[in-house]
Amino acid sequence: MHWSKFIGLIPLCLTLLACNGNETNKVNTYQESSKIQIDKIMEHSIKLSAEPPLLLKINLQSYDNNLGEASALITADIPPLWVGSAYDLNRTFTLVDEYNVDDSVLTIKAHDPYQVFNANLKSHYEVSHAGDQFLYPLDKHDLRINLFATYDKNNNEVQMPLIYDCRLCSFEGYNLKIHDMQTKGHVDLIVTIARNTATIMCSILLNISFLVMGVVVLIMALRIARDSESPD
Repeated sequence: MHWSKFIGLIPLCLTLLACNGNETNKVNTYQESSKIQIDKIMEHSIKLSAEPPLLLKINLQSYDNNLGEASALITADIPPLWVGSAYDLNRTFTLVDEYNVDDSVLTIKAHDPYQVFNANLKSHYEVSHAGDQFLYPLDKHDLRINLFATYDKNNNEVQMPLIYDCRLCSFEGYNLKIHDMQTKGHVDLIVTIARNTATIMCSILLNISFLVMGVVVLIMALRIARDSESPD
């Protein structure tokens, strides 16, 4: 029988079968991430003549599991009431990203033209358990994001109410779970990063297929060793 010639195709077939079912990353964005609810909050604050909350848009851009680092772009959606005719702000605004390993503070001075277009902060984070990638594909990591913002009012720093939009919080090939720590005056999030189901199944099937192939090759070698005739 020549069925043994097809043993080498087992890993390829199983890999294609498992990886074909690649699923969309599941991202828990919580109620604050809903555009409808964000609009309702803004509308309610205007009716009450209160200071509108600052909307922070969080875009998780990339994750390097070998280095245990993640990058993100934090964009402040400046309220129209703050913006002048020269796209400047009528107050000095500061955004702080506590766990950013690069520049953690973004400051935009009042009456500086076109600075409304610079209201974003490039952030890099170190994840917890960075060495756990050797537990692939069952490794899990936590990413901490803690943001707060202030503005200048009568030469005093006033902390702003914040809401966030995390609809762009995703990494390709990973499932993310976002936990809101409900810290007053902060956007305080813990993002748990784990491999998606397709990656886990693909890895398990590959290991099983190589194990089966190894056993088959061992049996064939033992048969040849016991045979009195020389192999072809």
